[in-house]
Amino acid sequence: MASTTCDIETSLTTDYRRFAWGIERIVLDSISNHLPADSKGSKTTVRIKQEGRWYDLKRADPAKPAEEVVFEDDGAGYSAGLLSVLFSPKAADVMSVGQFGEGLKLVAAAALRSGIDVEYRSKNWIAVPYAKSERIDEHAVQRLCFHITENGDHIEGSRTVFRNPSKELMREIFKIPEKVLALNDSFSVIYAEGSSTPENRHATRLYRNWPSRYHPRIIDLGAGDKSLFIKGVRVQTMGAIFSYDLGLENISPDRLFADRETLLNEIARILKECTDHSVIETLLREAETDRCYRFEFEALRDRRPQSSLIYADYRIPKDDPETEKFKELWRRMDIPKTQTNPWVDVFRKLYGENAVLASSNVNENSDARLMGFNPVKLNSDLDCYLGILGIKRASSLATEKQYRWVDRLDLTPAETGMLERIPEITETVLGELIPVDVRVYSGLFLNTGREIESQHGVYVRSPDGQEYIGIKQSQLQSLEAFASTYIHELGHLVTGKGDYYREFTDFFIQALTKFVLIYMTDKVSAGDPQ
Repeated sequence: MASTTCDIETSLTTDYRRFAWGIERIVLDSISNHLPADSKGSKTTVRIKQEGRWYDLKRADPAKPAEEVVFEDDGAGYSAGLLSVLFSPKAADVMSVGQFGEGLKLVAAAALRSGIDVEYRSKNWIAVPYAKSERIDEHAVQRLCFHITENGDHIEGSRTVFRNPSKELMREIFKIPEKVLALNDSFSVIYAEGSSTPENRHATRLYRNWPSRYHPRIIDLGAGDKSLFIKGVRVQTMGAIFSYDLGLENISPDRLFADRETLLNEIARILKECTDHSVIETLLREAETDRCYRFEFEALRDRRPQSSLIYADYRIPKDDPETEKFKELWRRMDIPKTQTNPWVDVFRKLYGENAVLASSNVNENSDARLMGFNPVKLNSDLDCYLGILGIKRASSLATEKQYRWVDRLDLTPAETGMLERIPEITETVLGELIPVDVRVYSGLFLNTGREIESQHGVYVRSPDGQEYIGIKQSQLQSLEAFASTYIHELGHLVTGKGDYYREFTDFFIQALTKFVLIYMTDKVSAGDPQ
């Protein structure tokens, strides 16, 4: 069959997104189109022609110039008509990298700007981009166009061909294994959602029946910066403990960055659901250090999501016909109700069964140690998350307090005489005499034996309705100290309210008003109107 040619014009100019698209994006987006998730094939190949011979990417010599480079796949291919429109047939496919319909055209525009000779091939057509000069009003523009040759050689899958590539382009091509996991043989998967570990066997059964989706992974790239990959292609470096390969949709068309809030929520979800003890142990060990920031700790922070559906929208796509099937499967899953949280298990394994979360109060930590507990100081965000999981805090251990009551027979005559002034003080403050049960204690002590020095008095209402005031024995040494403490607790007894309630405040305002009026009346009676 004879070949036919035609030209396709696009609505893009060669300046479109020029500041975001350079050599790196040309290489990464070109190779992304040939990954199995996008091409629907089974393999991706990078071949380099050097000194007239073809080599696989990993066998080519970075020190030698190249005559030609081919990215190819064995997938279904695509129609040349897609070159003219901003449309992506992969937009509804959560497994694919391409979602915006811009990749081929932006690669072509960037290649023209950079003087790179690029050619696209698929099925029975070949496309070569070129720029068409136009003037729109006073603006001179370069419209992106493609010259198409159809009914030529038929190929399986698709190809992107670079001829006479520059040294700069070749440097980026040789970096592909670092930035594309499908072509990286050196990275390892530390944890994958739905992985078949003994701790995760129930989740594995569940994900096997879940509709196709991209399962996020925690990965190890070896030495160097930690990186974020979106569907196998590197997007950015990050100050994190691990590297991640996620299936996020909320990224920029240039794939230069992912939405931060979405990223934090997704990493938090992965870590909270992680069942791999080695991952959790690494996080806990890192939390012992004084490092100022780790992305994982911010993710685990108790943050209010922008939307309460942010996790659900990702895990269970809206209007998915498989959703009800999934829910029914979940209801029928035989998941043990007694299974403990892996985070709690690892915390106990590392720090012991008596480990508790340390307090910022050194006295509370000392009390915990005296009681046989091991206070563990961790990053504040991770500390908060472990507290939510139910791990006790040193501060909560000190809540058991005991008053050591003193028998009245053991009081000195001076102390007994101070208590005998209670009716006088009560009638003066209230304007009437009411019976008040007052008891004396030597101190308030924690169950460790440490005294709480600041506790001078207490109002107690027992479950059976009995009310009494407790006064610390040391307050009986002076009338001012005793009266101050007794009147304060009397306010609680009369109002039944705590320190910060309005009724408690009003009690003292009324008492003060009464004293002011008595004072003013006494001055008038004494002949002093002022």
